[in-house]
Amino acid sequence: MTSLQPADTVARFVLRARRIGAHSLLRDPEALAQAADEEVFESLAARVRPLTSKQESTFYPKVLSAIRRLLDASSTSTEQRLGRLGDLRAAWKALKVDDTDATGPVTDSELAAGSSFGERHLAAVNVVSRVAALTMETLRFIEQLRDAGAVTVDEQAWTADVVLARPATMYIAPPNTEISPLSESYDDLDAPQEPPTRPRMLHSVPAHKLRIELKASDGSSIAVYHATVLDEVVEDNVRTWHLMVDDGVVLHVEMRSEDDDTMEMAAKVLTANEDLRIAHAASTLELKLCRSVVLVFGEPGPDSVGIPLQTPEPDKVLRLRETTELLEDLIDLEDVTGQEIGQVVRGIPLLDRVRIRQTRLLWAGQVVQWDRALGQLISREGTPPRWAPVEPAVLEVGGLKIPMPAIRLGHRDATWHDHGPAPEFGPDTRRFTATLPSSTTRFLAWSPHTRTTEPDDVPQAGAPWGLTGIDEATCPF
Repeated sequence: MTSLQPADTVARFVLRARRIGAHSLLRDPEALAQAADEEVFESLAARVRPLTSKQESTFYPKVLSAIRRLLDASSTSTEQRLGRLGDLRAAWKALKVDDTDATGPVTDSELAAGSSFGERHLAAVNVVSRVAALTMETLRFIEQLRDAGAVTVDEQAWTADVVLARPATMYIAPPNTEISPLSESYDDLDAPQEPPTRPRMLHSVPAHKLRIELKASDGSSIAVYHATVLDEVVEDNVRTWHLMVDDGVVLHVEMRSEDDDTMEMAAKVLTANEDLRIAHAASTLELKLCRSVVLVFGEPGPDSVGIPLQTPEPDKVLRLRETTELLEDLIDLEDVTGQEIGQVVRGIPLLDRVRIRQTRLLWAGQVVQWDRALGQLISREGTPPRWAPVEPAVLEVGGLKIPMPAIRLGHRDATWHDHGPAPEFGPDTRRFTATLPSSTTRFLAWSPHTRTTEPDDVPQAGAPWGLTGIDEATCPF
């Protein structure tokens, strides 16, 4: 068999990745977490399989090698792009997907023999969803390379139809309702129904409904969820539940009992993808769990059952607060800018967390505390500025792309220092730096895009960052 050229391999991957991205479980963030629906999930697994099988032209190591060969042949290749490709290769390798079809479209070494079907299915959902998410990330990288002119991929790979879609609508009405001809409109039906999904269908069955309440140490209620039971497994003295408590968020609950005495319960939150809003719902639920000491099952009354929860580590609570704040910032920035920022990232450095919060405050029209120092400013007029202009930019953090508005930096009490002419920028151009009246003062930032006040009206004290784990007084920037 004649080996494919690198561009052909990448083009085939693009087609395959677009087909995976068009699957209903990826287009609906809620749906992937509901993937207890075996038939729907298996259709996604079938689309993913060619990326994990050595016999296929789109086997992921072949695709990554083809991308590298295209970059090596490109005059626009950079260390940053090669580093990004290395990160993707490491992420794919970390998935540890098997390259055999012996046990299904995609297998995983963690699916040990002897596990129950429900456990194997949930593990497979985890593996396939991770492969699908990484496929989308690799596709975005190829798109970035294409847009930058670093690689060329056949245009047909981007435009060819990848699914055969025929729109259809299902209508639900009371029994004995007269059905109109298909040519007539159904807009007049009373109480239009939302499209049926597995959680909604499960939730319509009483056996699958479950009320859970989180309670604090003083007995007060922290939160109430009307959950849907996705599955239940009982082995020896351990009962395991997977509960859909929010769209796309699954609560994994384990209860151990001995001699009819229920012991401490373990509960953790699972998410099926890295969508910002689902991740925020998950981290919010985890924070509520950390504040709770008892998980109560059932409606209030003598039949409800309260199970003690394990006490979380303090470091875990701190990390959850930081993650929740970050996700809130990113979601708000998506909403206010109308631009997609990216998917969830982990391990955002301290400075980047501050910059993201500052950017959110700027878009909200606030004056924000910035840094304790500014770089040298070039003034073409030759006079010290009142506010240093900064053009709109994109803040890139761990794969996220956050639009920053035009801003003005300065302080009403700053002292500007003239460092002489800068003739290379123009005949009247001079260089300036600025110092603040004290070491505890920060320069301020505001955006003319979101704030209509004149510079003279900008207050001397900016809005605090208000970030968990950051002492603004001692923070070095």
